[in-house]
Parts: sequence; C-alpha cells; structure tokens
Amino acid sequence: MNTEMIRSILRPLAIATFPALLLTSCGGDEVSNPLFGSGCSAGALRPGDDVTGAFNRESCQVPLYWWASNRVPYVSYGVSLQEGKAYRFHLSQIPDDDLLDEVDPVLMLWGRNESGASSPLAASDDQGDGPGGLNSELFFIAPRSGSFNLVASSYDIWLLGGYRLTMEECPVVAVL
Repeated sequence: MNTEMIRSILRPLAIATFPALLLTSCGGDEVSNPLFGSGCSAGALRPGDDVTGAFNRESCQVPLYWWASNRVPYVSYGVSLQEGKAYRFHLSQIPDDDLLDEVDPVLMLWGRNESGASSPLAASDDQGDGPGGLNSELFFIAPRSGSFNLVASSYDIWLLGGYRLTMEECPVVAVL
C-alpha cells in the first residue's frame, strides 16, 4: 500500500475523531479541557475581519492523532458570538513571506460546557474551495452568547506556509 492510499483511508477516520482528540501544547492539557494559552493565541477575531499569518516550525503544535506523535501547527483566535446569530469562518492557504504555500487548512471551534471545560463544537477539513479543495469553512449558529476559541491549523507538520482567515456574520433564514 502506498502512502497516498494509506492517507486516503486514514484521513476520513482522523476527521471523524478529530474533535474529541485535539490536544494543545500550551501546557498541562487534557483531551476534554485543552488550554488556549496566550502564547498560542493570535488575539481576537470579529465579523468582517480578514487576517493573515503563517504556520512554520516555531508555531504552537498539537497532536492530531491519539495513536501517533504526529503534531500539527496551530493558532487560536478568541471570538465573541451572539446567541442565534450565524457566522462563517473560512481558512485558506496563501503563500507566506518565503512563498511557501503548502498549508492544508483545518478549522475547529471550541466552547465551554456546563462545567466550564473546553468542548469542541464544530470542525472543518476540506469543506472549502481552493487548490485541490483543501480549504476549510465553518458555518455556525451560536447556541448562546459568549466567548469561544477558533483554532486554525494545518493537516500535517510538513504542510507549512501562509494562511488567510476570515470571519463573517451571516443572515439567519429562521430562528431556532
């Protein structure tokens, strides 16, 4: 079996289990309560924002799979959402300052459960447009008002380069 065939088999499994398995590297973390420390945060993201950055060897890293030590680069953004409003988050690859553009964007939105522990709410890998359909996009209707963490990452530690992240507030067709 070649590497691409193995990746095509494992990738859907990884995405299905990704929300429950994301761990951060910002200190003392647990699967059910990851920390989004200031060293791994790029600040706040608001509707209408369009930010750029880059994943490189110095980026914060998290294990992507529970059965392997493979780590992926990531950055966290704080987002403030209002109950019942819809939001769109889009992460795409762009060339960085060194013209490296190998990022395979992955997005994940985290909130807090009743006990205050971080909890995954939504994830996206390859649901966006872009080269090879690799960009990621989330549409999310906030179940409550409050602060959330949006985690932008690349699918593999070797897939480095620039990224563009946008946040938009969307009209809601119906009230839930």
